[in-house]
Amino acid sequence: MCYRTTRGPEGVTAWGPPQQILGNLNGSDGYNYPNPAILTGEGDRLFLFWRGGNWNPAYATRTVTGSWSAPREAITYPGERPCVKLDSNGRDTIALAFTNGHPREVLTSVYFAEYRYRTKIAVIG
Repeated sequence: MCYRTTRGPEGVTAWGPPQQILGNLNGSDGYNYPNPAILTGEGDRLFLFWRGGNWNPAYATRTVTGSWSAPREAITYPGERPCVKLDSNGRDTIALAFTNGHPREVLTSVYFAEYRYRTKIAVIG
């Protein structure tokens, strides 16, 4: 998967060079439906979700310095094509709504999950 970032915050007129995310889930279906979410409360860590090579939703994270993690499965339904939508508050939570398969192909249910980042609180006293 290739991507580019803007040279300035909220700018769309100047872009950095093309970059590539190496790795995907096993399978021949490539990358589909990329959805980024950044969490400022987690040191501006970027989460990128997509439908992976085996149709299951995948994700990887990128640090501020540009290092990507290995891709991981976010949801697993072997032999099916789960559909995922996500949203984030931009600080510490990513919300995921997903199905157990593609609604055209199987009777589906809708599920919900959240990723929440919580900082450690120092207790003095």
